[in-house]
Amino acid sequence: DDQSLIRNNIMYKIGELLGIDTCAFQNVDLFINGEYYGIYLLCEKVEIDKARVDIFDLEEENDSLNSSYLQYATIVNSGTLIDSTILTEYRYIANVVNPSDISGGYLIELDNNYYKDELCYFTTEYGNHYVIKSPEYASQKEVEYIAALFADLEEAMMSDSGYNRAGKHYSEYIDIDSLAAAYILQELGRNYDAGSSSLYFYKDRDKNVSYSKIVKGPLWDCDNTLGNIHKNGASNCEGLWAANRSIWSGLTKKDDFMLLVKQKYELVYDEIFDMIDSGGYVDLQVKEIGNSIYMEQKRWGSNNYEKWPLYYDGTHYDKWQSSQVFNFVSVYSSGLNEDESTVIGYLCEHIEARANWLAGEWKVNVGIRERHLVLEESPDNEAPPSSEGAVPTPDLTPDFEEPPAISYAPSNSDNFLNWLLSIIISIIKWLGSFIKQE
Repeated sequence: DDQSLIRNNIMYKIGELLGIDTCAFQNVDLFINGEYYGIYLLCEKVEIDKARVDIFDLEEENDSLNSSYLQYATIVNSGTLIDSTILTEYRYIANVVNPSDISGGYLIELDNNYYKDELCYFTTEYGNHYVIKSPEYASQKEVEYIAALFADLEEAMMSDSGYNRAGKHYSEYIDIDSLAAAYILQELGRNYDAGSSSLYFYKDRDKNVSYSKIVKGPLWDCDNTLGNIHKNGASNCEGLWAANRSIWSGLTKKDDFMLLVKQKYELVYDEIFDMIDSGGYVDLQVKEIGNSIYMEQKRWGSNNYEKWPLYYDGTHYDKWQSSQVFNFVSVYSSGLNEDESTVIGYLCEHIEARANWLAGEWKVNVGIRERHLVLEESPDNEAPPSSEGAVPTPDLTPDFEEPPAISYAPSNSDNFLNWLLSIIISIIKWLGSFIKQE
């Protein structure tokens, strides 16, 4: 649903600049039996692991204490915990033996869309639904512990004073640097999912008597950002977006939180523009995937609105999902383009306008910038010669060399791992055939 195929990349990169946890990612070309199936973004899964969310693995300890789980889910919507907090409901797995220390680690996702599809979750009076991603089979005590903690945090965040009924400030529960960074990303990108889903949190096990705060992250699922959706004003460059949604609606009314947002945004403002300038991150990403984009268009027709299932021209909605309307532009172009009628030109101009509007809205102490482009001179403006089996198309940018026909064995200049995988699959198939004959 993202024609640029780099919106996630850009948001993850800005997340890194802001200091929020992100998943490692890599652009990859997918070949199956030598046939090209498109370009994809390969990302690490959001999970507790030494190389990912590096906190204590409570699920692993649960598994060591339980030979199996009956998956008998129990829903609670009344009782002492419900009466003494802003919780309205929670679900746990019955008959789970839990360890003596249940303070962590937990991986939680705010998911107001699909929470009922998960085993364990809890809900607050503000209509927010939190899924316990790990431990997946959480015991009653574990669910009640982490649910009460988030309920107390949310109560403090949503209150006028920033304190809950227990007299505790929201900053006592959560790392506010990660919280401020996450809000900047939601607002900068005008994330269509802001406050509704894909908002991850984690909490490590307490260290001795020292409480381990909740941390906002890792960053995840950022394709519906940066002007990609034309619905409900999501593609506008002006106006606050996330500020009135979910937990952000309480936080953005607090002077201490917004001061931190302003300070963090000042630190990354110039770096955001560096990303969309000549030779910047966007320029380099587009050059990296240029040939892949061409093959993607040839394979799936993503530059042809008749084949683009999510197309919207201002008069009719997309063919697959009437609830969302995605941006469509037929010409991809390069990272040096400022023509809003092209995919990359539109994307970069949107980032520039949005970044500057927020700088003014938050009154940050920066000099307002514009994109700095150094256009590369070309000896001619002719499209590259077409390879055998490829049909030239006027919509395709001449910035990239046309690749060979789509179905082919990758050459030395292609991704070696894709080539190796194709060879391994062929060998396995040959061995299977040989064994069957024997």
